[in-house]
Amino acid sequence: MKRAVEESLGETPDRSEWMFFTSTPIDIEDYQVLVVLELTRKVFNRHYHLTKNKACGCWSEPSTFPRSLIEATASEFLGACRKELSTPDPGHCYFLTLNVDEILRTAGKNMFGAPILAGNRHNYFAPQFDACSTISTLRYEGAHCAGRIVYVSRNHPSLELDIALKAPVHLEQYEAVRKLLELSSENLALLCDAATIYGLGRISHTYDELREDVFEVRFERQFIWQLLHAGHPLMHVQYGKPQLIIPDFPVKRFNRDLPRIFGGIDTTDIDHLLALARSVASQHHGAMLVISDQAEKEAERLSNQCTRVEPFELTDDAIAHVTSIDGAVLVNPKGVCHAIGVILDGLSDPRCTPARGARFNSAVRFVYQKKGRVAVVKSEDGRVSFLPELMPMIHRSEIEEAMQRLRILSESPEVSDREFFETIGWFNEHKFYLSQRTCDEINHLCREIEGRLTIQKLANEYTPFVPSPHMDESYFFQE
Repeated sequence: MKRAVEESLGETPDRSEWMFFTSTPIDIEDYQVLVVLELTRKVFNRHYHLTKNKACGCWSEPSTFPRSLIEATASEFLGACRKELSTPDPGHCYFLTLNVDEILRTAGKNMFGAPILAGNRHNYFAPQFDACSTISTLRYEGAHCAGRIVYVSRNHPSLELDIALKAPVHLEQYEAVRKLLELSSENLALLCDAATIYGLGRISHTYDELREDVFEVRFERQFIWQLLHAGHPLMHVQYGKPQLIIPDFPVKRFNRDLPRIFGGIDTTDIDHLLALARSVASQHHGAMLVISDQAEKEAERLSNQCTRVEPFELTDDAIAHVTSIDGAVLVNPKGVCHAIGVILDGLSDPRCTPARGARFNSAVRFVYQKKGRVAVVKSEDGRVSFLPELMPMIHRSEIEEAMQRLRILSESPEVSDREFFETIGWFNEHKFYLSQRTCDEINHLCREIEGRLTIQKLANEYTPFVPSPHMDESYFFQE
């Protein structure tokens, strides 16, 4: 039934640009109900995916696995939707209570279906994803985790075995595997049959990509690894969270936000600062660039906790040198450097987090304490942050249009639950932009509407809107 529904939807006129995924059916009263997820085919095909999703195993039915992280995530999402339908009074509310991180992690785990089958281990279900994530956290004699593991059967025709281990190392012997990774290189990889590391070798150039039976796990650095086929990334994993790509430096956000922070800055200066920021992001060690419209005065104020220099125009080639000591590099919006090794100050801020290091948290305290400051932070663990994180600008008229929809609903004798929750959903997504006056009106209208809703759970679940202390007029476009 699942396949029939997907095929029927795909044959619908004008639906060739879409892909359809469906849940397995569930009995609800006298009906069998399936949840349908519609995705843009163009976006799906933009990311690398396998062509096969089945392999013959030790059972009569072929083993199936997801072709891409998108497909794996879609399957988990639909499973969560199906579970929601199994609750009493399914569909009583238009909101799904989903654990997004858990859906992604489970999807990531399922991505190892193909590598397990590639290792000729059809009946082996060891936690490959968890094993790789754990190994990525380990250091060896102080060095970050780096290296390669290739999933390939011992009798694969394209396998060139250089070293065979007399006693294979189980994949869950994490420290032993981490030690062996030191032997791997671009030309030599650990060989895995999905259960054990059985040797070191390489895949010859004769490998036919259409076979889709050789996979690689590449450890980039601590906490970061990826799953590939024939050099094509199937999944990146950062800190145990799967994603399609590892985020690069946010160039678009940098170009968008700098004119908002430093009014009147020209494109030449933005390009110069972008080059400096990307150079900081590419360093192999921790580094920080701070841009301040009061850089000279800040250098003087912090003279006891920095090394002041004669002002000079900083270049991206010099970044490696000036960031080789602890502390931030302080420049003005034209990229003129006034101090290096700056130990930043600032009051505690709720945006600080124990999940990040001292460098990131000091940047948060400094940047958010006063306007006209920017920080680019490269942490020791490889993460890159651009602060402050500004919300996008919107048109004030968008809020007024949504308010008008809510006012009309409040004046209607019968209120559509769907229209109400769609309108409140819009306000939830844009709550940062709401003033005290707007919040008060929304809260008042919601209480008026409450008694006319079919869903009578609003009183218990509704959270009143409150204005954000960080919102100001700079977040609105001029109209």
